Amino acid sequence: IDQGDSLVECRLAMVGLHADAIKREHRAAFDEIRRRCKACSFRQSCAAEVMRDPYNLVWEAYCPNSAALNALVALTEAVN
Repeated sequence: IDQGDSLVECRLAMVGLHADAIKREHRAAFDEIRRRCKACSFRQSCAAEVMRDPYNLVWEAYCPNSAALNALVALTEAVN
């Protein structure tokens, strides 16, 4: 796993989602999230924040995937 995939999986876990389930059930959304993460100019800051305080919500202000991640959370909560 490269840093981009690790960050995606960390962010998914932090919002209560399982990467394998998202890959399987929402493949197109997962691929788009991963693409945005790898192209993001905040990756170094994101990685540092994950190490320092992974549950600090400041990432939502700059993460290009915050809306998609929150939508996936809402979708999975609606199903369960």
